Amino acid sequence: MRQRKLRALLALILSVLLLSSCALERYSTDKDDSTVAEDSAPLAEEDQGKPQVPEDEKVYRYSGNPDYPILADAYTKALPDKDFNGATFFITSPDVSYIDSNEIHYLSETIAKRNKTVEEKYNIKIKTSRADSDFMLDDALHAAMAGMYYTNIMCIPFGDVGMFAAAGVLMNFRSVPYMDTSAPYFNQSSANALSAGNTVYGVAGEATPVTDLPCVIFNKAIAENYSLPDLYSTALSGNFTWDALYHYSLNVDAASAESGIAGSSLSGGVTYDYIFKSLGESYIFSNEMEIPTAGIANYSMNWTATYVRYMLGSAAAVGITKENSVSAFSEGKVLFTVGTVDKLDDYRNTDVLIGILPMPKESADAPYRSFASENALVMTIPDKSTSSEMSSLVISALNASSYGYMTEKIASYLHATTLPDNRSADVLELISRSAVYDLSTAFEDTVTPIYNLKTVVRDIIEIGDFALFEKSVTEMNDALKEKFPLSY
Repeated sequence: MRQRKLRALLALILSVLLLSSCALERYSTDKDDSTVAEDSAPLAEEDQGKPQVPEDEKVYRYSGNPDYPILADAYTKALPDKDFNGATFFITSPDVSYIDSNEIHYLSETIAKRNKTVEEKYNIKIKTSRADSDFMLDDALHAAMAGMYYTNIMCIPFGDVGMFAAAGVLMNFRSVPYMDTSAPYFNQSSANALSAGNTVYGVAGEATPVTDLPCVIFNKAIAENYSLPDLYSTALSGNFTWDALYHYSLNVDAASAESGIAGSSLSGGVTYDYIFKSLGESYIFSNEMEIPTAGIANYSMNWTATYVRYMLGSAAAVGITKENSVSAFSEGKVLFTVGTVDKLDDYRNTDVLIGILPMPKESADAPYRSFASENALVMTIPDKSTSSEMSSLVISALNASSYGYMTEKIASYLHATTLPDNRSADVLELISRSAVYDLSTAFEDTVTPIYNLKTVVRDIIEIGDFALFEKSVTEMNDALKEKFPLSY
């Protein structure tokens, strides 16, 4: 597989001398049969390398899958019926935007209807409370020490799970009745990433869509100026691979000496993690009833390093560094860069039209993978909860009754408020459904060897320094064995 990819890359380098663009099959979606990709005519030779503002875009109607509400209803009805006698059910989170119907007007009706479905099924009243992660940890710890109730569900940032676990305030989902983290309305990757030894710390799912996922941000004027195919259609049809990004970037690089424009750029650091994960790699392998182990070998970084060094070199050829990568993109000097959906404003400029794409695939038949950040919310239950049965059923019901359509609704909301153009809602939905998690993110702040290995891997990716690799892997595996023993 890797040899074939190497040959493919070499072929691409040769083919760029012969091809200035490639034609890809236009994307059509069952969601909206009226969606038609725009044709882009090649520009005159003398215009190459000079950015131009695209013409006004056609409006593409974003509509949802009508099967999602039906499936959500079926999944909810399939859960056990219980009557909790009008109990008040508290959910505490640093962000209650997608839980409290009073937070975002655009989403209020959808969230209220979802919450009412859960309330009626279990005869409860859902209440939300906003609290920063640090305050939640302190309150949960004090409540546990005093033997008092705190809250029914804590939605905590994925990157803080290690601190909550170290404080002993998280209930093991393996001991919670009715909890099935393999259900289709839970993100299975999150369940695996929060499973270590004989403990499952929490889960993410349809009720907590992730909106700060990594993406490729592109300059639409440059893409049109170089007669690239419809990049949205390429992505939505499943053909936006790293080879494709590389090939499109080379078209721009070929004229960079005259244009001053780079095909790609990177800001370093965590963007290497995004690329590493998009290529199907993992820092840590974890699963329920298994001791986590390093998911990385000395060859695991090869393809990440290939693409990272290409993108850094593409930028360096026109004087763009990691440090000024974002500002250079916002000034219209880069075709592709890697960022996150929630930080799009950092890349905007009144003279620069941007678009978003998912992180590229390893190959056309691979899935898209978007690395969930430390800020992604996961649902947990406080240890020694007075009603773990109720917490379990409500967590399941909130996610079941959100199945599919909640992500669509949030994508539609962000389309109206944040996203750059009319087709980006479909792309955001695609990105949101591709979220993948890694135990390293949850525990790197509390297990130092995890943090150390990730730092070493980033150095290997950028400059190829393997001096500390074997030692770091051994130290991390030893720490994982000690931290997550498998006991029965």
